[in-house]
Amino acid sequence: MAATGRFKLLYLSYFSKPAFNRPIYRAIGRLRVQKILELGIGSGQRAMRMIEAARLHVPGNQIRYVAVAYTPL
Repeated sequence: MAATGRFKLLYLSYFSKPAFNRPIYRAIGRLRVQKILELGIGSGQRAMRMIEAARLHVPGNQIRYVAVAYTPL
């Protein structure tokens, strides 16, 4: 992994906001996640960051992302 990739993962894992997403980014890096299922996507910012974190460890276009959006009753 290039130095910029390490820096980006370090930022996402320990300094990104909101802080409650940081454990997700750490787990993606630690487990070298290739498939992500997200329930409820909000603005999509977390989705983009999770995919970015996964791409730092997985070569090519091997990341699979699926989201299930819902509307509260």
